[in-house]
Amino acid sequence: MDNKNLLSRVLAAGLPLLVIALIAGAAGYVTKKTETAPIPPLAATDVGPSGVRGPIQRVSGDQVSILTAAGESVTLRLKPDLTVEVLQPISVAQLIKGDWINGGAIPHADSVLALVGLVVIADPVLQTP
Repeated sequence: MDNKNLLSRVLAAGLPLLVIALIAGAAGYVTKKTETAPIPPLAATDVGPSGVRGPIQRVSGDQVSILTAAGESVTLRLKPDLTVEVLQPISVAQLIKGDWINGGAIPHADSVLALVGLVVIADPVLQTP
């Protein structure tokens, strides 16, 4: 079989497929909507507060009520196996080699951030490899 004969057979088989693909593409282009509606936003769901700060007002069973700075009372339901930790001030002299600390900072005009507090993370909380 010579190359000319093979080429004509390939064209004869592939040409109808090419014509069908072009017609389908043109039909899709012609019938395409010119305007599309924007995707509507998801409905907001109330998942509760992501963080609450304030003095504890009441403890009852597995619930703790906290008074926020805005004056509203927020009640949180706690899991029975929740670990509660206490933060208390210590001096820099009480820090020891191996302590883990977490720094808190706020934006500052003279530098990028200003350190406003350190928290010592207790060793049992850490999961070292």
